[in-house]
Amino acid sequence: MNSNNETSDNERDSDSEELAMDEVSSDTIATLKTSLKQDPNQYELHTQLIVLLKNTDMLDELRQAREAMSAAFPLTEELWIEWIADESNMAITGDEKKHVLSLYERATSDYLSITIWKSYVSYAIQEYTEYMEHPSNDNVVDMAYLRYLFRKADKSTGHHVSQSHIIWDMQKDFELQQLSSKEPANPEDVDRVKAMFLERITTPHSTLEETFSSLSSFISQYDGDDYESTMVQNSNIVSATRDLLSKLEPFEESLVQDLTFMFTHAHNTVLAKQCPNSRIGFNLLDFNKQQLGHIQKLSGV
Repeated sequence: MNSNNETSDNERDSDSEELAMDEVSSDTIATLKTSLKQDPNQYELHTQLIVLLKNTDMLDELRQAREAMSAAFPLTEELWIEWIADESNMAITGDEKKHVLSLYERATSDYLSITIWKSYVSYAIQEYTEYMEHPSNDNVVDMAYLRYLFRKADKSTGHHVSQSHIIWDMQKDFELQQLSSKEPANPEDVDRVKAMFLERITTPHSTLEETFSSLSSFISQYDGDDYESTMVQNSNIVSATRDLLSKLEPFEESLVQDLTFMFTHAHNTVLAKQCPNSRIGFNLLDFNKQQLGHIQKLSGV
């Protein structure tokens, strides 16, 4: 009997604690919203509000909070990934999936993030696979969209020496899978993938040797009659790219340090000043290209 009473008392205590916590959270949320309405350029208050709302069932308010923060500041990689993950996990209809794609577009336009691009491409490939297996009006990614995305991703990430392979390899694996699924392979598709390889081996990247090995296997399978002459030409191209890569590598660590300092300084400046119009967009693709040109001049390339 006493045991049952103790259990009942514990349950009431637990319910009371949860109710008290809910009241505190509601009060804090209201206070944060009021403060941000008065001054939307308060970075930490935005993040606090989003964290609190994620622990509630107020989905619309969470979306509004994220939109408000995005309007004031470039979101961090983590904030974008969390937001997109929440939306993609709930996306069922075509409109909901289009909304997820639009969030990816916005996230990748804020600044260069290999992590976000990887998530974007993975999501698109997943949606395309579902489209092929279960065609319906809710599918939003067809081959045309996927090819558009591959081109855009390559343009945005292709000059990232140390990590661009993460995105490019996803495209390569997808294209090779598409080729292997058709017997015989479409000659136009073979030429397109071959051109993709040839462009890639002219671009300095950390997995150049692996790319060259994959190209060798590709030529052996789809252009075996001209394998030797083709690979001699490709070997000369890779040799030149390898030489350029060796000259770029000493600058890579310095470049990463410079970028880290730049972002840290900009982030701290925004937080310290809490200034109006504080949404700072970073285009790392342009920065990388400028640095690459500068490095090539220094290296005598």
